[in-house]
Amino acid sequence: MSDKQSDAESANSVTAPMMGEISRVLVSEGDEVKVGQLLIVIVMEPMKMQLQIEATNAGIVANILCKAGDKVDG
Repeated sequence: MSDKQSDAESANSVTAPMMGEISRVLVSEGDEVKVGQLLIVIVMEPMKMQLQIEATNAGIVANILCKAGDKVDG
């Protein structure tokens, strides 16, 4: 999160809770999402597990800052 982000922006941001690689991004900028909707799938290679990231708030996707294949630090 940037120091310049407002509390409202950070409350509506989605971040990876664990280290891994983005497998799939299931939404696009401008999409309307509902609470619990699947947004992103992260693969954690060492554990051979997938982590599914769901929307915690309903709203419109403003920005997507990752793509399939990107590494995330968690």
